Amino acid sequence: MRAAVLAAGVLLFFSVLGWVQDYPVAFPTLAGGTIGIEELARGRWVLAFVVLPNCPACEEVIRWLGQANHAYPGLNFLLFAPWLTDELEAASSQAGLALAIDKGGRLGAGLGVKRAPTVVFFLDGRLVGRLDWPFTEAKLVHGLDELATTPRAGPWQYLGAVVSLGTFPTLEGEPVNLDELPGPVVLSFFNPLCPPCWEALPILIEARRDVAVVLVLLASHALSEDDRQVLREAGLRVVLDDEGELAQALAVRATPTYVIRDGKGVIRWVHEGIVGPEELGRAVLAVMSEGGTDE
Repeated sequence: MRAAVLAAGVLLFFSVLGWVQDYPVAFPTLAGGTIGIEELARGRWVLAFVVLPNCPACEEVIRWLGQANHAYPGLNFLLFAPWLTDELEAASSQAGLALAIDKGGRLGAGLGVKRAPTVVFFLDGRLVGRLDWPFTEAKLVHGLDELATTPRAGPWQYLGAVVSLGTFPTLEGEPVNLDELPGPVVLSFFNPLCPPCWEALPILIEARRDVAVVLVLLASHALSEDDRQVLREAGLRVVLDDEGELAQALAVRATPTYVIRDGKGVIRWVHEGIVGPEELGRAVLAVMSEGGTDE
């Protein structure tokens, strides 16, 4: 996989929704918080689009999903509704399911939902299945089984595995063996044509106070001399992966992508897309506190 075919900072999930200008990045939940698009683009998600009252089928599907929520601990269940009603609040609470408000049904429309209930299955931002009413409980269970057992795509497939990184040149052409770097290492896959990659530089500069940070640069030919100077002044270790060798080895699908590899060579954390400083900081601390060093 060459750097030129890497998506510039956009996951498949985001591209599905990109037809809506200024699309909301977070949805209010019944619990009073929000759930963000970036969270829905990670892990195994069952999204059910429902309305109540006057939808007996929605009531039935909510009940089925409430039972499945206990049977499939590895899946995330979330109800979406275009508005909140007392009946919906009561049904979701009784089923023990989280409820988010998709105001005006914009998310549902972006995913092609035309009627309620509709259930869609997402795996790491990929739409892997959907059920449009009418469907049976057996059909729903079949879809849940497939979602629960389908291997994760992208760099998530290497979580918990020992992965050799290899040797790559720096901006100055000096070879660096990434496998010899001590302690946990944050790999940040960076494309010069990816605006979110540049916006993340301050976060990475802050993170390097606690952990080694390696900027894996794809498509270095797209760098201007000013760009190169910015990267030098950032004080980050920059290595060139123009042929996408390391990106391919870790199944990187988009930029920015972040991977934390501990001192024993084990991939411990993965994130595709924009990451906040708090989330990255928590991930670094978690790896370090779990003994992911080479000491």
